[in-house]
Amino acid sequence: MGMIEMDMVSRYDELPRVHRLIDELGHKNNWDHETIFYLKLALSEAINNVIVHGYGGESDNPITLQMRVTPERIETHLLDQGKGFLIHERKASLPNSCSESGRGIFLICHFMDQAFSARKGEWNDLTLIKELRNS
Repeated sequence: MGMIEMDMVSRYDELPRVHRLIDELGHKNNWDHETIFYLKLALSEAINNVIVHGYGGESDNPITLQMRVTPERIETHLLDQGKGFLIHERKASLPNSCSESGRGIFLICHFMDQAFSARKGEWNDLTLIKELRNS
């Protein structure tokens, strides 16, 4: 399967489109419910981080989701032009239980098999990989 690309803007009302795409791909490729849930959760957290931290809550800034699906794995690239960070420099641990935020990177790293980020020109590229296990 080739690369699938979805352009969106930095608004929370874009998340249902992302979830529908994952549901459609999951159905087409016979992914188990757990894989679909983990992918939706990780991408929702990543997009939330782009909106809140990358773009400072400003809406209508560009975000692009690219997905490549093979029988062995799902590779996603979340691209944005906001303030970036390198995921490997962040501690992927749970915050204090009283904290209202700070769980996104932990959840992304916990539910994806690989997560790494890079700056490519004007774009941040968060790459998330989920290995598909044969049942």
